[in-house]
Amino acid sequence: MMYSLLQNKKTKLIFILALALIIRLAGIASRPIWYDEAFSILLAEQGPTAILNGTLAADADSSAAEEHPPAYYFMLWGWIHFW
Repeated sequence: MMYSLLQNKKTKLIFILALALIIRLAGIASRPIWYDEAFSILLAEQGPTAILNGTLAADADSSAAEEHPPAYYFMLWGWIHFW
């Protein structure tokens, strides 16, 4: 029965895509947050003042100033507060 179903090319494609989706979604909820994502969340949760101080500061300790403009963190802050 299963062999006869897999004779059709469209059925094969649907079967392969469904199997790939199941394999991909199996561990998606357990994926850890990486360092750069954690840093972005941490800075965005601090609020607008901390975002401006962290991204526009001219001191050597400000690592975010080189990577992302403040608009990225403001959008992330808005997204966090939207949910």
